[in-house]
Amino acid sequence: MYKRIFLLIGLLVGSIIGAGVFALPFVFSQSGFLTGLAYLSVSVLIYILLYLLYADIVVRTEGEHRFVGYTRIYFGKVASWFSVLVAILGAMVSLTAYLVLSISFMSLVFPSLSHSVSLLAFWAIGSFAIFLKLKRIVAFEFFVTIAMLGIVFLIFVLGADTFFENLSVGEFVFNFKAGALPFAPIFYALGGMVAIPSIVQYFRVTHGSHNYSAMRTVIIWGVISVAVVYTLFVIGVIGLSDVISTDSVGGLLSSVPAYVLVSLGTLGLFSLITSYIAIGLDTAKSLKYDLNIHHTLRALIVVLAPLGIYTAGFTDFFKLISFTGGIFSVLVSMMIMGMWLRVATLAKEPTKIIKHTHTWFIAGAFVILLATLINEVFQLIF
Repeated sequence: MYKRIFLLIGLLVGSIIGAGVFALPFVFSQSGFLTGLAYLSVSVLIYILLYLLYADIVVRTEGEHRFVGYTRIYFGKVASWFSVLVAILGAMVSLTAYLVLSISFMSLVFPSLSHSVSLLAFWAIGSFAIFLKLKRIVAFEFFVTIAMLGIVFLIFVLGADTFFENLSVGEFVFNFKAGALPFAPIFYALGGMVAIPSIVQYFRVTHGSHNYSAMRTVIIWGVISVAVVYTLFVIGVIGLSDVISTDSVGGLLSSVPAYVLVSLGTLGLFSLITSYIAIGLDTAKSLKYDLNIHHTLRALIVVLAPLGIYTAGFTDFFKLISFTGGIFSVLVSMMIMGMWLRVATLAKEPTKIIKHTHTWFIAGAFVILLATLINEVFQLIF
């Protein structure tokens, strides 16, 4: 049983860890290390809550569905269309962020390539692979997590010794000048909602019933494990970098041996391309099954939209991550909260995973999500 729990925790960790981790050192450097830890801790509590709420929705809803299906059941067709739109637009912006980040990693492995060539090469490989048969892609999912953990471990080992030397006293203290800045990129970095139905389904199939205590254990420790990995990565990058770049990579160029940079670039590219493929596949499926879009058109959307967003001038990795986390991740989170409250009035069975006494916590999390959304919209307009 414990072995299975560890495997499920690994599944959740692998679903969460992605490009967002590379934005976190910049967040911590801008807000102050202790402030960054405070924001990360609050975000972890919010996402544990969200995953528990989503798991409770899955448990108490008959049949097997995904996010769009649940919004259709509890909010109707109009809301389901909105959820599809949010998911697809969020995915397109995420793919654009991956394209931007690929330039940094390509430059580590192939320093002679121009930025344009690096981006187009990554885009072409990722776009082609998206439309290969799924069975040829699934095998890479396990290695995505291994590669990402390898990057984190490598950076932490190299930078831990100098972490406290490079971190000034001023950076250690709480710095609230950053305002709501850290929440948006951290929310993006903690996103992994797609794994929750699979975790619930695992218990449903293997045990014939739901082991609610085990589900809570998987979700809670899965998110906490991710937070630990992220903190180690931040410590390593801060320890190695004289100046923290928005994508973490630029600040390492002058302080890390060449062979380490090549290893980092290789692992990073491997992780980016497989994640790019996974997001593209999910988006293509949504276009097919949720919107019934023809194969040719959905191929054009998935392939060309990220490149179009990039060429339109959206080339700042950190801003793309913040925008996705502060807008799309927040909207999805709010819909999950709304669905859970709806389930509470419609479901035949009482809540199994999270108690109604936690309503005050849900309200507090909603306020933080709303504040993050307003802040991101304000920054977008002004």
